Amino acid sequence: MRIIFRVDSGYRVASGHLMRCKNLALSMKNKGYQVEFLSKEYPGNLIDMLEKDFIVHRLEFNPNFQLTEDTTTWLGDLPTQDIKKCYDRLQHIVISNDNDNEQLQNKYVPIDLLVIDHYGIDYQWEDLFRLEIQFDTQIFVIDDLHNRKHHCDYLLDQTFYLDSKYNPYKEKELISNSCECFLGTNYLLLSPLFSYAHQSINIYSQLNNIKHVQINFGGVDRTKQTLKVVQWLLNDGDILKDITFDILLGRLYDDTNDELQDLIKEHTNFIIYRDLDYSEIIDLLKMTDLYIGATGVSIYERCCLGIPSIGFTLVDNQKMNASNLSKTGALTYLGNAHDCTKEMLISTFQKYISDPILVKTQREKCYKLVDGNGCQRLLSKLFI
Repeated sequence: MRIIFRVDSGYRVASGHLMRCKNLALSMKNKGYQVEFLSKEYPGNLIDMLEKDFIVHRLEFNPNFQLTEDTTTWLGDLPTQDIKKCYDRLQHIVISNDNDNEQLQNKYVPIDLLVIDHYGIDYQWEDLFRLEIQFDTQIFVIDDLHNRKHHCDYLLDQTFYLDSKYNPYKEKELISNSCECFLGTNYLLLSPLFSYAHQSINIYSQLNNIKHVQINFGGVDRTKQTLKVVQWLLNDGDILKDITFDILLGRLYDDTNDELQDLIKEHTNFIIYRDLDYSEIIDLLKMTDLYIGATGVSIYERCCLGIPSIGFTLVDNQKMNASNLSKTGALTYLGNAHDCTKEMLISTFQKYISDPILVKTQREKCYKLVDGNGCQRLLSKLFI
């Protein structure tokens, strides 16, 4: 079975889509399926990381196409142009010869499943794929914006909905009635390492005081929220005593001016970690008592390990997740990061320090929400 992923990464489109696709792709590969990627060479892309495990068909980036905050521009081409690039790359397949050396051959091999995780793709691109490349390929879409139509066979939305029966895609008639949907946190595409870590910890035996804090605003953090939060914490020295702060920066974080490093150079309890793999992240999380940061997909990694959180949204599509998690008591949501004040953060932080019951209650609610088995649960229900 041949499975193709269409997903991008870079400074504008960030890294979360690619990372969750990688997690699902590794689970598929472990089941013996042939998995490949179609990915555009955007500035700041993570294609080299993918190529350690998969064949990646690189798509040329059009520097004349302007990417903006509007997600409809994120394809970086007109749908017809992007489809042509995909078609040209898919005419070649990498195969191994008897000497285990890879060779590129002009040979088209049918695609059984196309997985799309891209805010710039909608039904028009999907129809073009079937018309120009392969009509009978089954299409699996990963999305959480519910703002455009899809012509797909399967749809996955990892959003945490308070009403488990709520399906915004069918309610808004964005997909056909025959499309099979996988909705909610049961299908979170986390690394299997989180499932193992989830099973290995006992949250009920943990102390509920705050000694270790993690700060993380995603793989890019274009607006330097990490820097702002660290400045606020350092300006309120009374709350820092005996607390270690782990600052996680993604590969795409721009620290050209070394502002963050200069800020903490005299504070040995603030430690910067850069571009960690999942095993390294989990090792740090096991020591973490409180998380401060963005409420993207990584917030569920913290939930999986029962870590209380002070969360901020960076983009609009994170608001529903953050709000719903807050309503269940699994997160303290302080709104958009750009609107938050120093006073809001410091007062909330002090509540966690002074209230072990709050820490204990939130820890237990987080832990029960996510078990880390989403990839396996999804594959067990798919036709594969």
